[in-house]
Amino acid sequence: MLVPDVVTDMGKVSLTYPTMVDFNLQMNFNPIIERFRLRGSFCLLHWQAKPFGERRWGIYDAGADFYTSLEYRVLQLNVIPQLLQVDETVVKSVPTAVLYFPRSELIKKGHYSIIPIGLLLL
Repeated sequence: MLVPDVVTDMGKVSLTYPTMVDFNLQMNFNPIIERFRLRGSFCLLHWQAKPFGERRWGIYDAGADFYTSLEYRVLQLNVIPQLLQVDETVVKSVPTAVLYFPRSELIKKGHYSIIPIGLLLL
């Protein structure tokens, strides 16, 4: 599994791989955030569009302005998600569909978990 370099900036994410010099995945979660008027702390989970053969689940934690990609086997979901999708004929950025976890945050304690704000996992 390749480890990407990730840069986040207020809902915009750039994902590159050091060994793939021509690859740069630009993601923008802001169209979804604006369309559904998402506020506060929440997480957005999506399936990465690229690169083929290295695609994984991607998680954007809005409260921390943090993004990571990972395999499903190392993710625990402790919040019931809602499905959100924007019209991809209007929105020209990715992602256009996500699982939305309201009032949640992403934590790492040996594995990643999406948990309700304030819940302490032992």
